[in-house]
Amino acid sequence: MFVDIQNFKSAIAVENILTPYKKGRLSDDKKQRLPREPITSDVCFEVLKSTNYARNIKDMLLCIKDLPLSEQAQFKDVVLACFDRREQPQVIIDLGDALAENSGYEKEFSQMQKLCEGEFLLSSSQISWGLMTASYKMPQQDLKKYQKLICLHEDGVSLALIKNLPPFIDVSHCSNVEMYRCDLAHLRELRLKEGMDLNLNDVRNIPEFLDVSCCAAVDLGNVDLTPLKRLNFRKGAEVVLENAENLPKNLDFSHCSLVNLNYCDLSDVKNLKFARGADVYLDGAYNYCGDLNFTDCGELSLYEFDLENVGCLRFKNQKQLDESGLQISDDWQGGLIFAEGYPRADLTNMAFMAKTKGGR
Repeated sequence: MFVDIQNFKSAIAVENILTPYKKGRLSDDKKQRLPREPITSDVCFEVLKSTNYARNIKDMLLCIKDLPLSEQAQFKDVVLACFDRREQPQVIIDLGDALAENSGYEKEFSQMQKLCEGEFLLSSSQISWGLMTASYKMPQQDLKKYQKLICLHEDGVSLALIKNLPPFIDVSHCSNVEMYRCDLAHLRELRLKEGMDLNLNDVRNIPEFLDVSCCAAVDLGNVDLTPLKRLNFRKGAEVVLENAENLPKNLDFSHCSLVNLNYCDLSDVKNLKFARGADVYLDGAYNYCGDLNFTDCGELSLYEFDLENVGCLRFKNQKQLDESGLQISDDWQGGLIFAEGYPRADLTNMAFMAKTKGGR
């Protein structure tokens, strides 16, 4: 039975309601407290209609627990109502579980713990609402009312173009999440799933706490990455940063299966290395300073790649170079090495020789 907050009261006001049952009333001379009174169901429902603040709910349940076991059973509806479309912290869940076990309604209590769609009251000192949805595609609605969003669809969810996303978003049940063109200015926590695909293409106000190291695939294309001091990627991850701005320093793509840096400014990226068999896309990328080794890459695309500050290029063979789409101008002063025909240990020396001779 859901009990809505109909007459909101502050934490102190609810504390005053519970005082006779928690501490005892003050005597008429205000010098001592009278014996505690047994709490009643009517008082409990008054509390539930006033708040969902954890401290108040906990104190109320403790008052019930202090009653003789023979009297606790009559508070079954009160206990269940604490968890019906109401979020509670673990300490209160444990307390509710103990009360249900004492009075024999464990199954009904467990049923209340199951995730279900719809609005729910957050555990808060204010009236705060969350939304739980099992939809794969959220309608383009304004979520300003909610402080928390929990998405349940295991295949994934699209939050593209949603306005006023809540500060707390839990997509840890989803395998694929799209938040295309969302404004994340108010986001304070984002719970992700291990091995998920995350599409944040063209989002605004990326939060500095973002951690995508659990993602099997991540798209941060067209995003200003200034707030991110570092980005760590999962082994085997597919990483798309196409047209992203202000990439963090010391990015490590050496364990990624796909790397897309098309049209990125690579001036702050050092020691760019790729995993064996990785698909690499550097079309239109510019300002990279250093050597590049593509010999172990899978698919490789280098159309309009800026070579001005590149020292040495290593390819598996001429075919790989030709198929990459790279155009090498006659005035480029770097070195070009083909790995086929040379032992792997000799490549470093060959690169040095090619570079010092200005050769191809």
